[in-house]
Amino acid sequence: MTVSVVRSMTETWPAPRNVFVRFRLGLVFGEPGNVAQQQTIVRDSLRAAERVTNSGQMIELPYRWRRETYPPPVGIVERVPNTSRRGPD
Repeated sequence: MTVSVVRSMTETWPAPRNVFVRFRLGLVFGEPGNVAQQQTIVRDSLRAAERVTNSGQMIELPYRWRRETYPPPVGIVERVPNTSRRGPD
């Protein structure tokens, strides 16, 4: 199964099960630190993969970047500090 943000590549080289989401390249499961969004995309991607009936089929998830409200995170969620931006030394 693949989860893709580039429809044309997925159509050209499909996996047996394909899920497409209209998110940004490199952020397939959502915004950094948005655990609710990430859990929703992972959960719905797995559910979509179960619905695939033909090899190579693609299912598009209905979500759009930063335009949705997601259910609260489930389970223990440990926040990891964002170290990708460095401040003054």
